[in-house]
Amino acid sequence: MLLDGERLEGVVLEDARTLRFELPTGLAPGWHDVAVETPLGGRAELTRAYFASTQPLASLGMTAGWGGDRVGGGEETRLVVAVENAGGTRARALRPELRIEGQVDVKAEPAPLDLEPGASGEFAWTLGAVAPGSVNLRVDLRGEEESSGVVLESPPVETVLRVRERTELSATLEVSPRVANVGQQVRVTLHVDNAGTEPLRNVVPSAPVLEGVGGLSLGSGGPLPAKADVPPGEGRDFVWSAVASRAGEVVVQGGAGGTDDFTGNAVFARKARAEPVTVRLPGRLVPAFTLVPASVKVGETFDVDLEVLNPGDSTVLGVTLEQGSVSGSSSASCQVGLVSGPAPTSVDIPGQGRVVFRARLVAQARGTCVLHVGARGVDQTEGTSVVAPAVASPSVTINR
Repeated sequence: MLLDGERLEGVVLEDARTLRFELPTGLAPGWHDVAVETPLGGRAELTRAYFASTQPLASLGMTAGWGGDRVGGGEETRLVVAVENAGGTRARALRPELRIEGQVDVKAEPAPLDLEPGASGEFAWTLGAVAPGSVNLRVDLRGEEESSGVVLESPPVETVLRVRERTELSATLEVSPRVANVGQQVRVTLHVDNAGTEPLRNVVPSAPVLEGVGGLSLGSGGPLPAKADVPPGEGRDFVWSAVASRAGEVVVQGGAGGTDDFTGNAVFARKARAEPVTVRLPGRLVPAFTLVPASVKVGETFDVDLEVLNPGDSTVLGVTLEQGSVSGSSSASCQVGLVSGPAPTSVDIPGQGRVVFRARLVAQARGTCVLHVGARGVDQTEGTSVVAPAVASPSVTINR
């Protein structure tokens, strides 16, 4: 047996296919030719059969990692393969090959790279999940050892991407009642639904955002509950207590977010918008006498008008006059009697509206009299009683 034409000593025939020999010391780096001669004069030559190097040749190893190995349909993730050159020579033109069993879209692929001795690098793919199921992936790596030009390969790495139906969180927002008086309690409810196949953990609503000239004051305690898990196919309510604080129209917006139990990814609901809420000034009654004669004679009939104003926004229903009274302002006892009225007997007064009640009286005894009348109704928005205390009229002198 000859190495570069020089006969080698101590050659041993291991078997029909194997020769064992010792290399001479001081062998020059680079490629060397080998020739084998048979006892019968046959000869076989193999050029560039052995490469000698003062450094261990490049040696590759790979490990695979994920940006997330569990995703929902339509979502993206990254497969990252770390490669290391543990040898003492340069590895060049390293090209990975990704083999896929299953449905996944390759959105982006890595470029080839070179690795110096002892260096490491990464190959990354952006993958889009297509359909539920498991996707098996294998990465093979080939390159070239720079000194010898021999092909380098790394043991392949295999990994699995698990895909489920994409979890969707939706939200609706409702404010009740939709018409409220300033100072009235209001309930804000955010309802969230999990339309996916996996649980959503720690779903937390965002703080409601208010738009418009009207105002609501939300309670400082936040919603109840503060957070909740939402099983697949179910929903949860988050409720704030509020008080209508400023007249005008107001729109409430809000959303929620949680964690997909399967992927660990954050899931957010699109911001929900409630129907506009109208905040009104509560209904109020302000009575005032507008027609009272200064003097009449005993036995004479006369008309008295009482105007009732509603300076609020809410209609006051069923407004009636309270039982009137008469007080005298002199030592003589004045007396008046009711002939007819008051008319109308009961009336609704809209916001910013007014109504005049008229009664016909008869003077019965001399003196100076003052009439006292109030009003009462029910606020249409809240259903609460609205009461106006009795007001005094200008004095009426009754003569003989």
